[in-house]
Amino acid sequence: MDELKTKYTFWKLINQYDIEIPIMQRDFAQGRINEKTNAIREGLLDSLFRSIDDECNIDFDFVYGTVQYEKLFPLDGQQRLTTLFLLHWYIAMKEGKLTDEVSEILDKFTYSTRISSREFCHALVNFDFDLEADTKVSEVIKNSNWYFRSWDKDPTIKAMIVMIEDIHAKFFDAEDMFDKLIRDIDENPPITFSFISLEDYSLTDNLYIKMNARGKSLSNFENFKAKFMQYLKNQGFEYKHFEDSIDNKWTDLLWEYRSKDNTIDDAFIRLFTFITEMIYTEGTEAKDMNSPYRTFNIATFIKTYDSNEKVQRLYEMLDLWNSKDEIYDCMKSIFSTEYEEGKTRLFDNNCNMMDRCLSGENLSFPNKVLLYMVMRRLVYYKKQGNTDDGINDYARVIRNLVSRIRTLSGYVYQSDFRYGRHAIPFVQFIAANLLGADDVYKVLPSLTAPTAVREENLQDEIDKAKINNEDVYNKLRIQHLEDSNIFKGSIHNVIGLLADSNEDYTDIFESIFSADNTTLVTRALLSIADYGIRLGGGALGDRVYFGTKGNWNTILTSKRDDSYAEIFYKLITQYNKITAKNTKDKLKEIIDTNQKSIDRMAWRYYFVKYSRMLGKLNMLYAFKNRKENNIKIHRMDGSTLNGYHIVPFYREIALQLGNEKCDLDRCRGINSEEGTIVLKCGVSVEQSEDGGWVISREDEMKDVVDEGIDEVIQKYDSIEKDDLDYVEQGVMLCAMLYETLNSK
Repeated sequence: MDELKTKYTFWKLINQYDIEIPIMQRDFAQGRINEKTNAIREGLLDSLFRSIDDECNIDFDFVYGTVQYEKLFPLDGQQRLTTLFLLHWYIAMKEGKLTDEVSEILDKFTYSTRISSREFCHALVNFDFDLEADTKVSEVIKNSNWYFRSWDKDPTIKAMIVMIEDIHAKFFDAEDMFDKLIRDIDENPPITFSFISLEDYSLTDNLYIKMNARGKSLSNFENFKAKFMQYLKNQGFEYKHFEDSIDNKWTDLLWEYRSKDNTIDDAFIRLFTFITEMIYTEGTEAKDMNSPYRTFNIATFIKTYDSNEKVQRLYEMLDLWNSKDEIYDCMKSIFSTEYEEGKTRLFDNNCNMMDRCLSGENLSFPNKVLLYMVMRRLVYYKKQGNTDDGINDYARVIRNLVSRIRTLSGYVYQSDFRYGRHAIPFVQFIAANLLGADDVYKVLPSLTAPTAVREENLQDEIDKAKINNEDVYNKLRIQHLEDSNIFKGSIHNVIGLLADSNEDYTDIFESIFSADNTTLVTRALLSIADYGIRLGGGALGDRVYFGTKGNWNTILTSKRDDSYAEIFYKLITQYNKITAKNTKDKLKEIIDTNQKSIDRMAWRYYFVKYSRMLGKLNMLYAFKNRKENNIKIHRMDGSTLNGYHIVPFYREIALQLGNEKCDLDRCRGINSEEGTIVLKCGVSVEQSEDGGWVISREDEMKDVVDEGIDEVIQKYDSIEKDDLDYVEQGVMLCAMLYETLNSK
């Protein structure tokens, strides 16, 4: 077949033959509108533009076809030939060179797939109009008197118009291109291909099937390899390493991540996407934007590598490891899923972030930043030829900083780390200040944080660094506590404890906050001060959260002021002084001791004294105000008002009265309705604004109830109540009402 193969340009081919796309061929597809085709079309036009503008030849591979009576029927290459046909027409027309002779030559290209496609091609090559940069070429074509509305349904015509529009956007500003396009084959034409004539065959369905059975459309990976290699060569960048490694070393690295069809295409695309996205991140301007790499667009990815430095960085990243085992060993030496001395704990139960990336798991941006900057450091020390003894501290500081960009969702902290707002400035800050630091803790005190990193978060790391720099044991104590589930790197509220003592407090905090001690812990903390976190407001007042088992992190790591840190300081100090053997007994003793000093008018007094006032689920309460003497507080069943809620004081009174006297189910409110104490004697009781009691009756029992209520009020007012708290007073009043009214 070598004798039949000849180098051609489109202009040479169309001058030599009439070109007819056979009826068995598919419609023109390069103008379809979908994510993948858009990317292919953009990359194709970029390559064509560069080849013509730079006068740098691009090889369009092979075009196969059979020739009958000077007419060529392409069997492979239809898409490329159609694009070249449209490009020649557009440039000739734009440059005023669409002469009768040129139109006549271009008219030799046609489609036999549909009559409409054939007629469109004929009309197009004879169509000439004035162009401006903002001309909507598709509208001009469709508004022409030769264009039939029925052609809108022809997929080939639709695709051709899309391609023309994109050609216009890409080539309008270019000049003097047509003469370059039609150069003779021996005058360095910009676009060539090898044409193989199969004139010994007849044009049959069987031939077409055989020709197309030899392969399928190129995958994203195959397209990428070819186009990236061509790009590197055209730009004069180092390409030999890519050429040597893509099918050898890097294939070996990714082979254990191969797909079911035994290809590494997906794994390589994932790895290349991650590295390219982060290289772009390190070099671009920080602004609020989405990542341009959310989908794989070959043209976008290739354009990232606009310098040899970036190309070399890509190679360095890809060369870091030789096998899946090496990746595992490296990740395991730096990260862990539980606290391990000398490692940085990750809190999502899988410390091998690179394995997750290659396996198709979507890494969060905090994890991407952490993984990339660790890889950058590995490369840095590898090039230096030095051992990196500080990589754990480096990784730990990054983990802490990225994890502190968060927001409350309900009453649980979720990451609020955005690509443009955070990832870009974080990567640049770390690369500029920490990447090559042998000991990051010695560098930290001299740094100033950019806005995105947040000064207070950097200050937390500086505060820890100052303690760490004093003693190796101090660093171990801090890192042990940081890696606890209840802190997850944020220990700013308890750093004072570590500074004042040499004790490792991790076991103490975990024994208090990790066990099933929610009610006791809440009462112990409230016995010291009001520590609740405000989550928002509503019809019933501010929503305040007090913490629950499994989510004490919200409480322990939220506020950032001395008074809040003082609460935890007092709790742990008191806890350590008590000689009781177990945590529950120690907490009970703290409660009993502190309760004596709480004002009995304060709502905290009742939460501390009466354990049943606290819930067992979300510990979420609504306060009309947070004043000490306010007892009209609603305990919420859910995180919003769209559910039941009850005043804890009313609930405690109802429980003490018992089901015989009080209808506990009717004491609850729903949505914005407030609950009351509903007695089984025709009345309900609630607290008044001045701290007294309001008694309401059911209308059908008006006379009997009014008489009984008056009697109870007189008797209640005559009793000395100075030694009784609100709950005890409420129980007494309700009991009197029940007994009096039921005796009538």
